[in-house]
Amino acid sequence: MTSPSEPPAAFLAGDEAVRWFMGRRHGGYLFDAHLSLIQGAFGAEVPIQYRAAIDPSSGKPTVLIVEVIASFDDDAAWDRLVSVQARLLESQADLARYLELAYPFSKIVISLRGMPSDWNSAHAELVTDQ
Repeated sequence: MTSPSEPPAAFLAGDEAVRWFMGRRHGGYLFDAHLSLIQGAFGAEVPIQYRAAIDPSSGKPTVLIVEVIASFDDDAAWDRLVSVQARLLESQADLARYLELAYPFSKIVISLRGMPSDWNSAHAELVTDQ
């Protein structure tokens, strides 16, 4: 819990975010489908982080963000991400019928999250440009 002087959290992180998503209708199935495709494209050992964005007006989580840790400069990583998203889109209509959900992927997003060195490089570039 936060005290009255602390701003509300913007995200749930890690296992807490995953638990929230798994508690949703068909959350486990959708989570597993995403994770399977991600690991199939990036490899089973790819580092992944999870966050669930919290709506400030309701204080409740709204979407699970699955962050695949890869270099932003790695064109192959972007290609793999696009491949995963394309495969998900191809299956969306069938999943919608099977799970009886109009938009089965509306509460889960996959993105690349740069490696720590990417952020350090970006910061160094910004500082030298000033």
